[in-house]
Amino acid sequence: DTIGDSIRYLGLEECEMTSIGVRRIAKALASTGGGGSSVEEINLECNDCGRIGAAALIDSVGTGGLPNLKHIRLDRNMFPSDSMDALATAFGDKLVQMEDNDDEEDVDENLPTEDSADVDELADVLGKTSVQ
Repeated sequence: DTIGDSIRYLGLEECEMTSIGVRRIAKALASTGGGGSSVEEINLECNDCGRIGAAALIDSVGTGGLPNLKHIRLDRNMFPSDSMDALATAFGDKLVQMEDNDDEEDVDENLPTEDSADVDELADVLGKTSVQ
């Protein structure tokens, strides 16, 4: 799966994407030749992302993905407080302030821990798309 090596801005705000979709995108961005090297800004605000998606995003930078990232926008998701702390540590000043996060429930409670046939349709399409 690739995202493409010429994308500078990846805007997927208000897509109702769950952590499964975010995980697929994070894996594509972090993979060798996956295109994360050109991405400067990611906007995943106002989705249904929780603990699983946060972990995948953190892994994407931990493996050396997204070396040119300048900003990541994750506000208005459903990250638990420990995931918010981990995101802040992983992304530092690249993480745009999150003021309106809904951490009242574990949105990922009933999601599969690994990718399955029930991945978000948008993430599935994006994971198979490359921009030339």
